[in-house]
Amino acid sequence: IRTCFAGLYAMGDGSQESKDAAAAALKAPEKYVLKPQREGGGNNLYDQEMVATLKNSKEEELQAFILMDIIAAPPAPALFLRDGTALEVE
Repeated sequence: IRTCFAGLYAMGDGSQESKDAAAAALKAPEKYVLKPQREGGGNNLYDQEMVATLKNSKEEELQAFILMDIIAAPPAPALFLRDGTALEVE
């Protein structure tokens, strides 16, 4: 069932899984997002901002975040209708 969902990784708990996930995010930051564990959207950290937070934060501070795989949907063709003309795009 895990293959159906984006990966979620707890941060700052000292576990090997947490350390491995942080190392993977530092190696390929374009594949991850660091999300604060609080209500509401926004405040997500991407790319270099995420890298800086992972490198410079204490374990206790990182417990306020979840690391998540970026959802990368495969491209799919689409059909747009504009002024009576159909435009097919990918």
